Amino acid sequence: MQKTVIAAAALLTMTGCGAPSTPLGPADGSAKEESAQLSPEQDARVAGTTFNAVAEIQCSGLNGRGQTVCRAGVLRRLDGSADVIISGGDNQRTLKFDADGRATSSDASLAPPSSRRDQNGWITIDVGAERYSFPIEFLKGD
Repeated sequence: MQKTVIAAAALLTMTGCGAPSTPLGPADGSAKEESAQLSPEQDARVAGTTFNAVAEIQCSGLNGRGQTVCRAGVLRRLDGSADVIISGGDNQRTLKFDADGRATSSDASLAPPSSRRDQNGWITIDVGAERYSFPIEFLKGD
């Protein structure tokens, strides 16, 4: 059974996007090996993609525009971590999350991300002047 997230449930708010850069890594320069993506038997993939879920989401700031619609996809990994890839116009953003749903890095060349979860199950991530917000279900699945 294919898992999908409806647009209303996967609202993502984004402001002030900067130019993409290399994702953040450990301070000592060593690269942490990423966990493999869940197999299609463990978590269905959206047809024609490598994503475990996709959504049409609202965003602002991408390509210097006000609020608009962007696509987002999530890659869920064996260790419980996940990557969220957001696309809008000519730009793309990648946010990496640990198994607890905390943002650990971004491809934006800004300050390291900070994240918090509200009582309604929404995650809000701040990266410099950028802000992203979406439900934990998009990240973790049902």
